[in-house]
Amino acid sequence: RSANQVIISTEQITDLRTPMPMAKQNDVEQIVADAFSSNYTLDQDGQPNLKISLREAINALLRGTIPTTPVTTLTTAIFDPPTANYYIDGLVSFTDSQQISWIFWNINGNDLDRNINGSIWYKRYDPNTQQWEKDQELSKLENTYNLKLNVLEDQKGNIWLFWQSYRNINDQWNDYIYCQRYVRANNQWENEKNLTDDKKNNYQPVAINDSTGNIWMFWYSNRQVDKQLNQDIYYRRYLLATNTWEVEQRLSTSIENDYYPTATLDFQGNIWVFWSSQRIPNVDIYYKRYIGQQWSSENRLTYDDALDEQPLAFTTSHGETWIFWRSNRTGSTDIWYRRNFGNEIQLNTGTEAVSDYRVIEDSQGDIWIFWQNDTQVYYKHYSGAWGLTKQLTSDSDIISYFTATNSNAGNIWTFRVQDRDIQHQQLIAII
Repeated sequence: RSANQVIISTEQITDLRTPMPMAKQNDVEQIVADAFSSNYTLDQDGQPNLKISLREAINALLRGTIPTTPVTTLTTAIFDPPTANYYIDGLVSFTDSQQISWIFWNINGNDLDRNINGSIWYKRYDPNTQQWEKDQELSKLENTYNLKLNVLEDQKGNIWLFWQSYRNINDQWNDYIYCQRYVRANNQWENEKNLTDDKKNNYQPVAINDSTGNIWMFWYSNRQVDKQLNQDIYYRRYLLATNTWEVEQRLSTSIENDYYPTATLDFQGNIWVFWSSQRIPNVDIYYKRYIGQQWSSENRLTYDDALDEQPLAFTTSHGETWIFWRSNRTGSTDIWYRRNFGNEIQLNTGTEAVSDYRVIEDSQGDIWIFWQNDTQVYYKHYSGAWGLTKQLTSDSDIISYFTATNSNAGNIWTFRVQDRDIQHQQLIAII
């Protein structure tokens, strides 16, 4: 359409397929802006520098799909020695308040002498140079095995990385929870810190900021309580004002196994913690709320006889609280959710055996959910209603881990582990 034209007719859409040598420059710019908003630049010939071609964008719009960029290899680090049995074992990504995108990943395995070694790596995308920085090795220790990365940014702009680490401390092989902080003002990482001194296994950290800037870190631990060994949810709080961690506290008190914690902060400043609880005869989702400087009593969220586990709590920029979980109540494992504690709704992914999944919000306030099914990655997009299930990866791919984040330009950046590398692909969400 012309720059001063409000709508475009079917005939004019057909005309777009023919050359337009006489089109005015502002008309060409208007066509590009229709497909990509105004976020683009022109090359030396006056043509738009786009992530994908205009034809691909228009075709995607007509098909009702999201255009994607080609898959590129992001990692450049070389395994040393190349023949050693090392592999990427988990990754996490996010975009900070300065619109810098970060991705962290674990490398675990055995060297040629069969020693267990683990290292954590990261990479950053600089929005000013529009380039990825080189791979950085954050830590490398012998006799360690790192898992379950979790990352957040505090109110001072510092980056906190939490992870589960299996290592030998004082002749005790156990899983501990560690953290490491990147101080923005100094542009450097501090030394790692063990947050769980208890010599029992500790698993799956998840951390959030509260409304005052303090950090709450939750995990589950298999410990002897009241002469009985079981799993419970624990937490520690970091006080921003004093730069100290408070002593750990036990959150769940059931004699049954409580595991897979997730947490979110609502718009009223209340903290919600959800977890899976294995209580005879089934597994359900339970939760507690921190309000008025104290914890509420324990509440049950799901009541189905099926297996309801791996919850993920999420608060949107509009103040809505979503809670997702996996359930096999229809026979195959699918994703279910409740929005603002409304009715339970099946997401209907259309795939079987949903394993890991991620939920993010884009710059427009839309929700994207990605999940893995065996070796493939799928997604759905919510903008007032859920769209159809889309397959992101090709059938020939073998994906072991996956993560996604909202980029500085508002598009969705996806990352996947394939073989010994991390592959990167963008979904062009701003259309």
